[in-house]
Amino acid sequence: MFTDQYKQKQHIFSYNLKNRLESLYEVTVNDLSTRSKTEARR
Repeated sequence: MFTDQYKQKQHIFSYNLKNRLESLYEVTVNDLSTRSKTEARR
């Protein structure tokens, strides 16, 4: 019982962490692409 709950919590934690990393990655990529476009305009 305890181990199942622990595994579930770990799974949720890793899932949330993965989502955060992916969203952070998307934001970074978008930021870089917009910056390069701005540099190209100058």
